[in-house]
Amino acid sequence: MRFPVATAAVALVLATLPVTAQAAPSGCVWTPTALPMHDGIKRERVVGMSPDGSVAVGDGTEDGTLETRLRGLLWFGSTLVEMPNGGWGDTVDNGPNDVNNSGVVAGYTYDNDNGLSRPYRYRDGHYEWLPVPAGLDGIATDINEAGDIAGWLLDSRGVTSTILWRAGQPSVIIGAGQPIGLDDAGRVVTDQGLIWSPDGSTRTIKQRRDAKPRKYANGRVIGQTRAGREELVEWNLDGVVTRVLPGGRLAEGINGSGVVAGSYQEPGGKSGWAIWSGGSVQFIDGYAGGITENGIAFGENVIAGVSRAVVFHCR
Repeated sequence: MRFPVATAAVALVLATLPVTAQAAPSGCVWTPTALPMHDGIKRERVVGMSPDGSVAVGDGTEDGTLETRLRGLLWFGSTLVEMPNGGWGDTVDNGPNDVNNSGVVAGYTYDNDNGLSRPYRYRDGHYEWLPVPAGLDGIATDINEAGDIAGWLLDSRGVTSTILWRAGQPSVIIGAGQPIGLDDAGRVVTDQGLIWSPDGSTRTIKQRRDAKPRKYANGRVIGQTRAGREELVEWNLDGVVTRVLPGGRLAEGINGSGVVAGSYQEPGGKSGWAIWSGGSVQFIDGYAGGITENGIAFGENVIAGVSRAVVFHCR
């Protein structure tokens, strides 16, 4: 079994200071820029990016598919660095998922021989293994600026639960399901619609329009309908629906100013990956799996027959 990278659930078809969330300017065009490619790797993708857009994290494979060993990659601007082997063998995947402005990574390894996954915090070339209750597997998916990491646990029955590894404090098991986002206030939102705050209080998203929450960032939750309607739904932290995006089919990311990445179906027309910004929606050339707080989308795009890690700027 191969665990999916949470921030890049997509089919094969395809700095240093806090920043204020920015919406893309109206009238601009979302344009992909390929990041440097590692020698010997035939497919790369960005699966996470720091809020200020200074560091990207992703993975690559040697044969151009996701069925061979994943290698962890970091881009510091235009500089590509392969994450080191942590002493594991060739059967182990390295699946980084998210990175903060300080370059600290949340991710996991998966051993294809024994089926075990281990969550980690990575910084400055070193892996810190995050504690997991006995008998469970773990995946780290999100990290905030304090170094808190959200992830999920998996038991032998296939049941998942959300966990928060707090920096310098004991971990907390929050509830059923998987996290869809973690903010700098330490709040975690799960795919079950639970909003958890560090004081232990919780709220529940109102499941209107038969919609499932999928991604969370800085006060905004985005999801999609499950009943044949093609629309995305946004909730606030009170769990109330605040926006509906007609034509949306899959939500892949949102930032604090409401820019959304996902897939879109035109009425009676074409469908594809798109970005919603400034009251309009625009198809993009490639796949965007998320959007930073300063308005950089990230993902992958096929260029000259090769799947490349890309970032999208609206210019």
